[in-house]
Formats: sequence, structure tokens, C-alpha cells
Amino acid sequence: MAGAGRIIARVLALLLILYGAIVVVRAPGQYRIDRQLLDAVYQGRKERVEQLLAAGASVNAREGFEGLLRPWGATALMAALRLNHSEIATLLLSRGADIHARDSSGKSALSLALLENNLPLVRQLLAKGADTNGRINRVESEMLMARSLEALQLLLNAGADSNTPLGEGVTPLMRLAAHEPALIEVLLRRGARVEARDSAGRTALIYALGLEENVGAVNPTAVRILLDHGADPTPRKGSNPLAHAEISYRWARQFGDAEHVTRARTALHQIRHALARRRRPGVGRAVATPSR
Repeated sequence: MAGAGRIIARVLALLLILYGAIVVVRAPGQYRIDRQLLDAVYQGRKERVEQLLAAGASVNAREGFEGLLRPWGATALMAALRLNHSEIATLLLSRGADIHARDSSGKSALSLALLENNLPLVRQLLAKGADTNGRINRVESEMLMARSLEALQLLLNAGADSNTPLGEGVTPLMRLAAHEPALIEVLLRRGARVEARDSAGRTALIYALGLEENVGAVNPTAVRILLDHGADPTPRKGSNPLAHAEISYRWARQFGDAEHVTRARTALHQIRHALARRRRPGVGRAVATPSR
């Protein structure tokens, strides 16, 4: 029976490898001490972590199949960052923890430090050469993990490319346009292309006006910022800002609350005003919240 169990385990591991899963293979003794290290990290026991490292635990101990509630392949460093155990994370980094490893979800140590907005650890990871342009999956990148202006600026200062496309040509500017106006202004000042287009021909302005699948996410502040940085409101193939603004406004009036209606009405007025300015350059700027 034991022999059959080992065969089944090996076949399962092979299948998981073939399908791209992270499989952690360790000798029994190493497994036990690595498991103890991971548990100590989760518990925030720094002294215990130091003892286990001195006893031979791997600084890059990773979660295996037993971590059902934790991402497969997560390292001790990732666990420390996920739980904001900064002293333990610093200790692991000082012992040579792998900063480029990724867990089964595609996240790296830098991803997790950014998600927690742990700026001291972000700085440490960047100083050690963490990849600022890493892709987590087809729709997420390290840059999209930034939760503050300072974190985003740290990434950009370390060489992050604000125009690195994700799947289907979507750029960080497009992804942030519907949610984070303050961050998109930083991206634009640092060279993000306001007229970049995804594979469907849509620009960041269309994303700020609400896509068909997320029409309620219209963001008039982002619309204003994009227009101020030269976004083109004129209709072109795959991109018709006025039509999108009108759709968002109709949706808000039918299904949204008062806040949705105000946001959508403001964005619609901004697009109409921007188009009027292009036809009549002398027209002044739009007011913040029009009556219609």
C-alpha cells in the first residue's frame, strides 16, 4: 500500500507539473524543518525563525500541497510580507531569500509588499533588483499592485515602464483610469501614452468612461485628467468617447443611484465640451458638475 501511495503521489506531481503548478519536492527531514519555518513566519515568531535557519531550514522554504488555504509555492518571504511581518521579511532578505520567486497566483515578494503598501520593504526589494516590470498574469502587473502615489513613484524611479502592455494590449494607464485618478496623473507625467490603444482600439479615455462590461465605473476626475493631457475625444474606429459617455449616463439614470448619475452626467458634459473646444478653440473649460 505504501508503494502504491508513492506511485500515486509521483503521478499527481507529474500531472501538476505538466499543467504548470508549482510542486515543492523535499526530503522528509528537510520538509519538516521547512514546515516549521513557514509556521513560525506565519506566527510572527522572529526568534524561532532565526533558530530554524541556524538549524538548516531553507530561507526559501515554500508552501506545498498541505497549504490548502495558502498559495502553492509561496515562500517564507512572501508569507512574511503577506502578513506584514516586516522584521522577519528583513531577516529573510538578509539571509539571501529569493526575491524573484512567484507563487501559484503569479505574485512575487514585490507584489505583496506593494499590496500591503509596505514602503520600507518595497525599497529593500527594489534595492536588491526586484523586477519592476514583472507580469503577475495576463491582466495584472507589479505596477498595478501599487496602493499609493509613493509606491508608484518608487517603481517608476526604479525603472518601471508605464507603457508595458498586459494582455490584449491593455496598459496600466487603462486599468487605472476607472479607479485611481491620482495614480494616472503620475503615470501621465512620467510618459504614459494617453492615446495608446488596446486590441479593440480603446484608449484610456474609454476605460475612464466605463466599458460595456463595467459601464457604471465612469470616473469624471480621470476623464478630466486625460483630456487635460491631450486625450482625443473625437470618434475613431473602436473608440467613440461621446457614445460611451452617453451610454454610461443612460445606464446611471436607469440603474444607478444619485452619485452614479452625477458622475456620468459630469463625464458626458466634459466630453461634449472637449469636442466643442476642438471645433471652437476659444471656448472655456468645463465646469465641475453641470446641471444636465
